[in-house]
Amino acid sequence: MAVSNLKIDFGKTTGRIKPIHGWNCAPYLGGEPGVDTQLFKYMKEASIPYSRLHDVGFFNPHMVDIPGIFPDFDADETDPASYDFTFTDLLVTALKEFGAEPFYRLGISIENAANIKAYHVLPPRDYEKWARISEHIIRHYNEGWANGFTLGIRYWELWFEPDVYFDPNNIAQTWHGTRESYFSFYDIVSKHLKKVFGDSIQVGGYAGMGFKEHQLWDPELNGVDPCNLTLENRWAYRIDYFHKFLQYVREHDCPLDFYSWHAYSGPKDVLSRADYCRRILNKYGFEHTPDFLDEWNTITKDNSARELEKTAADTLAMLIGLQKSGVSLACYYIAAVGSSVYHGIISPSDFKPYKTYFAFKSFGRRYELGEEVAAQSDDEDLFVLGARNEQEGVILLANISDTSREVNLNIIGANADTAPVILTDKHF
Repeated sequence: MAVSNLKIDFGKTTGRIKPIHGWNCAPYLGGEPGVDTQLFKYMKEASIPYSRLHDVGFFNPHMVDIPGIFPDFDADETDPASYDFTFTDLLVTALKEFGAEPFYRLGISIENAANIKAYHVLPPRDYEKWARISEHIIRHYNEGWANGFTLGIRYWELWFEPDVYFDPNNIAQTWHGTRESYFSFYDIVSKHLKKVFGDSIQVGGYAGMGFKEHQLWDPELNGVDPCNLTLENRWAYRIDYFHKFLQYVREHDCPLDFYSWHAYSGPKDVLSRADYCRRILNKYGFEHTPDFLDEWNTITKDNSARELEKTAADTLAMLIGLQKSGVSLACYYIAAVGSSVYHGIISPSDFKPYKTYFAFKSFGRRYELGEEVAAQSDDEDLFVLGARNEQEGVILLANISDTSREVNLNIIGANADTAPVILTDKHF
C-alpha cells in the first residue's frame, strides 16, 4: 500500500477559509409553482455561503430572469406595475432565512432548445433600457423600491456564457450575438449600474465557458473566424474571447469587480484552468480583480456516478484545491432537485442527499472554523486541508486515486487549546 506523508502546522495560519462551497440554485423541487423550502435545511446544515441565481427558469419562468420579472420590454421601467417580483421575492428571502446569500445573475436561463425556437437569447434591443431595468431590480432588493427589501445583495453578474460561440447559421443557447455585441452590452450596463450604486454592489461577468485545452490554444491568439468554427477550434475562440474581453474592459475603463468562469472536469484539470485564469487576469492588469468559478462539477456522463464515494472524494478534493487556488468564490452546478448528471446534491427518488452533499457539509464545518492552517501532502492524489479556530483544529483529507493510502501524519503547532481531530464522515 502506498504511503503518503502529510505535514500540518496548526501554529501557522495561511488565511481565511474561502466561500468556495456555494451552490447554483437551491435544493427546491422542480415543478413547484413557488419555492418549496422543505429541503433548504440541507443548505443551512452545510453552511452554504452563496446560492447563485441561474437557470431558475427551468423551475419557474417567473423567477429571477429579466423576462420573467419584466415581461413586457416596451413597458415603463420606472413604474413598479411593470415588474413581477412575486416568486423571486419568495426565493431570495428564503435563501436569506436559511443562511445563503443570493448571487444574482442578471439575464436569462439557458435555452437548450433554442435551435427549435429561441425566446430570449438574442441581445436586448436596447442596452440602456436593459440597464435601467436591472437598476430597478437592484433597487427593489437593496433599497426597498416597489415594496421591496434592504437585503444588501452584493454580487450582480451580467448575463452568462456569451462566448459559447457565434455562428449565424445556428442559434446559440445563451447569447446569439457577436463578441462585439456583448462587449458593448457589458460596457453600457456595468457603467450604468456602478454610476448608480457605486461600491455598494459588485458588478462582473461574463460567466465564461472557461479554459479547456488552454495549453493547446493559449499562445498569443490571433483570433478565430466566428463563421468558420469547428469542434476543434471552438475552445480557441472561447479563450481568445477571454483575452479580447479583458483588453476591451481595460481600454474602455469598464467596471470589472469580479471575473466569473465555468469548468466541468476533475480537480487537477480544473485547478490548472484556475491557474491559467489568474495568470491572464494578472497579465492584463487585473491583479486585484477576484475570479469566481461560479459553475463547476466533477461530472461524468454516467448518472449513477452521483451516488459513488469516488464522486464525493473528487468533490471534496475540488473544494480543498480551490481553497488553495487563486479562486475567491465558487458555486457548484446544480443543487436543485433533478434527474440529469448535473443534479448531484439531492436524489429525486427519495429526496435524500447523495454522498456528494457530505463533501460540502464537511467543508462547511471547516468554513465555520474560519482559519486555514499550513498543510502539505507529498501525494498529488491526496488533498489535505487544515482548519482551526481558538478552540479546535481539524484535518480534512480526500483521496482521488483508485487505491487506498496509508497516511504518515506530521502534526506540529498543536496545543491543548487546538488539539487536532481527524474526522471521517460516515457517508464517505
